[in-house]
Amino acid sequence: MLVHAISAECLKLRRSKILLPCIGLPILGVLIGAGNFNANRAALSMPDWQALWTQVALFYGYFFYPILLAICAAYLWRMEHTNYNWNSLMTAPIPVRVIFMSKLMVLVAIGFTVQIFLLFLYWGVGKFLFHFTSAFPVGMAVQWLICGWIAAISVAAMQLFLSTWIRSFAIPIGISLGCCIFGLALYALGIGKLFPNSLLILGVGATDAVSVPVGDVISIMIVSLIYTVLFILLSIGYLKKKDVVAL
Repeated sequence: MLVHAISAECLKLRRSKILLPCIGLPILGVLIGAGNFNANRAALSMPDWQALWTQVALFYGYFFYPILLAICAAYLWRMEHTNYNWNSLMTAPIPVRVIFMSKLMVLVAIGFTVQIFLLFLYWGVGKFLFHFTSAFPVGMAVQWLICGWIAAISVAAMQLFLSTWIRSFAIPIGISLGCCIFGLALYALGIGKLFPNSLLILGVGATDAVSVPVGDVISIMIVSLIYTVLFILLSIGYLKKKDVVAL
């Protein structure tokens, strides 16, 4: 049943415009990061690839990636919140856990695909725009990709929870922006592991662009898992109690 639900979610996205932010926001993040790198290149005292990543991840990890997940999460619930589709959903012979998990798995898959796309953009800018001669740090880049994605799963679960009970498309995205600022503040205070958005900053290596220590990798996995499970349970609990609505 879960496979069929995932297929249904993918079918809904096939003719949507969700591809626009999935392509546009990573490109925008890389372009802004590349411009910032070019303007401050002399002041960045680290190898070229790492220096470029700090600037790319600065904008992408802080804002563009979590907001992208918020947009996709809101879109995944948009049809259900329109007209009488919510009533149809609540009376359908499908467990609410399957409904939510199918949306979460699709959102997580989108997040991973976007990470791969960003990695290729990052490599292309360094190789063909700035003509870096040093070897591409494959190991570190893959680690940033994976750790950032693992941390982003908790952000995805949180945003999907918000879009479950908030019918507005824009409000959860606005909340996401607030969460980005709050997460940045927590990271600046050295307690970045306490909140999904700040955990994402830690995962993508946005500040130092070095290999993430094993201890931090384990912490990212554990904290992300805790938040993900929490928001899954909250969402399923809400859906079980939510009845049909009069529109």
